[in-house]
Amino acid sequence: MEGPRPEGLRPLRADRAEAAVREFVDQLELPDRLSLALLRKLRSSDFGYGDDFEIKREENQPPAIICSKEVTPFEDVWLLPHAANITRSALYMKLEEDTVFREQCAKCMRLDEEAGPVSTDRIFNEFWRWASPGPLGLVDPEESRIREMHWVLESPETLWIPHADDGNVAVWTLSQDLVSLVAGNKPGGPHTVSMLCAIYPLKSGQKLKRDYLPGKRSLQRVARLVTLIGEDAKRWAHPSEHDGLVQVFRCSSPPSIPLLECRQEQVDHNDARPRLAMTEFAPEIKKVFTDHPVIEDGLEHQAFELVDKFVDSNILFVRHPVTSFYDLGLRMINQFPHEGSLVSRRLALQMIRSMSVARNGDGPNPAGEASSRQPWWYPPTFILNTEVNQFLVAHKKQQETNEDSHWLVKPADPGGVNWCLTSDAGTIVRLMEDHGCSWIVQKYVHPPLLLFGRKCSLVVLVVVQSMEPLCAYIYRNFYARVGSKQYNLKPKDIADPGVHLTDMVQVEEWKGATASKEEVSKAVEQAGEQWDSIHDKIVSAIKEIIKTAGKQIGRWPRSRAVYSVDVVVPDRTCPGGMQPQLVGVNFSPDLSVAQRHNPSFCNELFQTLFLEDSPVPNSMIPLHDETPSVESHP
Repeated sequence: MEGPRPEGLRPLRADRAEAAVREFVDQLELPDRLSLALLRKLRSSDFGYGDDFEIKREENQPPAIICSKEVTPFEDVWLLPHAANITRSALYMKLEEDTVFREQCAKCMRLDEEAGPVSTDRIFNEFWRWASPGPLGLVDPEESRIREMHWVLESPETLWIPHADDGNVAVWTLSQDLVSLVAGNKPGGPHTVSMLCAIYPLKSGQKLKRDYLPGKRSLQRVARLVTLIGEDAKRWAHPSEHDGLVQVFRCSSPPSIPLLECRQEQVDHNDARPRLAMTEFAPEIKKVFTDHPVIEDGLEHQAFELVDKFVDSNILFVRHPVTSFYDLGLRMINQFPHEGSLVSRRLALQMIRSMSVARNGDGPNPAGEASSRQPWWYPPTFILNTEVNQFLVAHKKQQETNEDSHWLVKPADPGGVNWCLTSDAGTIVRLMEDHGCSWIVQKYVHPPLLLFGRKCSLVVLVVVQSMEPLCAYIYRNFYARVGSKQYNLKPKDIADPGVHLTDMVQVEEWKGATASKEEVSKAVEQAGEQWDSIHDKIVSAIKEIIKTAGKQIGRWPRSRAVYSVDVVVPDRTCPGGMQPQLVGVNFSPDLSVAQRHNPSFCNELFQTLFLEDSPVPNSMIPLHDETPSVESHP
């Protein structure tokens, strides 16, 4: 049985192919002889099972892959082209426009066996239970950004091999290097292929079975298997195995989530000399070296001078983290050591949990109740790679109580741009197979406050002069980002960043529409809520998180910072009402909108950050007062 040959394949150069193949096989810790078998198949473009296996079809039974002859383990490999290699944002349109692709996907998922036509929505929703994250996104030198993640759907002949803990074959997706060597670069993304290998002796007539999650047996693995494969008996080689795993999952409590203690100060001994020296650093002319275009164009304050060379500066205001504070000498800088506890989603989550427990005096909570350790202003959030069990418990409770169960998955650390919005737990669990990224999964705020029928999220700039003791301000004139498309949760739009991504911007400068705080306040009051109340809650929440971060970061006299806090205000119909939700804190935020609305913004920002003896501009709301000033109704 010969599989289809993907378009665009070409012979490989021996030297490049051999090196890439050997590296791939070595990483899998497979016998070296398999690299020769794999290289031979690649060179000859030999795809499919050939005469070694066949598909057996019986009435009322799922298709099975059967050995046609005896097969020795780790002796040969079979290459099976994937049915799909596509991004989440492009899938729905591809299903609508490409009939052949649509039929192939339906065949892979056995939806073609159902009576009557299958809707695009159905195929789209089922796709993620069968697909898996493809090769890692790579940096494009010309675009200078990370590509969107590709999802791969294996061929029907591969997907029809059922799961079993005692699998007799294993399947791996070829590395990105091999994919590019085999398929080249084509519009729509390269074809990808899987490699199948027998890991136990196979006899003629024996059915193939595979372990979908090979590795250490754990409660986390049980939860993932039950969620991914579900109750579809056709996908289990032994249906009783599914029943046993379900019982294990239901009867076992998820492990409790450890909490980090809030530290008063962290001192890097490499920074000791500059840190002490900065206490006496007060130059008359503050010379600024920056790579920030807004600062270059907008800073006109007479106390500051822009310089072209780093060596001439005594203030560094840059858009990217520095690698060493020690190398800065006596310079002041717009970042703090250890500020990852604030801007890293993973570390911020741990900090917020610890803060909530310390504030409420809670002891250890029952396992799986991590969200109860989070304050009212932070949506339920889990670290997917280590807390999948707790997430699944929370997701199940939402379904049982008929709550909205949409969750947003995003990178746990700064810099990532891939994301996934879904209500399907299986789709979320699938992301754990992307070993190149750590993820957090956060309850999606639905429905959000809308402006002109579009999602909006507030951007609040926080100006920090000192973390310990706290001396920080909120820039009074915060604004809202507005989505470019009408808000909805329909399958065709659920992966559209123009609908949903206003609080997770993928570019350094927001190019979309914005709204003033006055417009947001008007929308809030039209929804029946007092803007003053929402404003006070936002200020209170930001003060709480910045104050807690200050205890983690400690005292660094030569450091200053400006952060942006993303705030989503729920619609009044949400179960918790219009409680503002802080969904993220960002380092080196976009300053262009604030500068456009206020030509003096850069001057006011630098005056607040670096001129301690000057009066603070009226545009700044202090966070460090015992009774912070509250803005009057606009």
